[in-house]
Amino acid sequence: MSDLDILTKIPDVKYREPAPEIDASEFQKVIESRRSVRVYTDEPVPEDIMRRCIDNALLAPNSSNLQCWEFYWVRDKEKKKELAKICMGQSAASTAQELVVCVARMDKWKEIQQQMIASFDAQGDVPKGAYTYYQKIVPLAYNQGPLGLFWTVKETSFLFSRINKSNSKRAHQL
Repeated sequence: MSDLDILTKIPDVKYREPAPEIDASEFQKVIESRRSVRVYTDEPVPEDIMRRCIDNALLAPNSSNLQCWEFYWVRDKEKKKELAKICMGQSAASTAQELVVCVARMDKWKEIQQQMIASFDAQGDVPKGAYTYYQKIVPLAYNQGPLGLFWTVKETSFLFSRINKSNSKRAHQL
């Protein structure tokens, strides 16, 4: 398997984490009963529920498992008022008993990449493709370069690549 196969093929690893058993009908009920709330009551949210919500948010899938984010649970009333103003006074922000701010920290990708590689070293028996991904692909994807110039070059090249693919598909269909 070549290093690039890690992007298109399932790796041959010994460990597979089994998916947990769930009640599909209960899960469907959760999906179908979801609602968008715009105005909240004064009823406080218990701290243990807030902590569980934040823990669950940390489990969200993310690009390259880098978790380049930080969550801030804003509990101070004055800071919450300021945040509501920043949110253009929307009722959801101004009536919410709790506010959590998620901040993307793309400046942390290299630090987290190094932590991932160190954890691979400590764990041992990690597929070569995983090392390759974090050592080669992650820097290509995340490195913005000085003044964001690498990002601009990457986006432009991806745009032309998509245009070429689209044109070649169209030509092939004719």
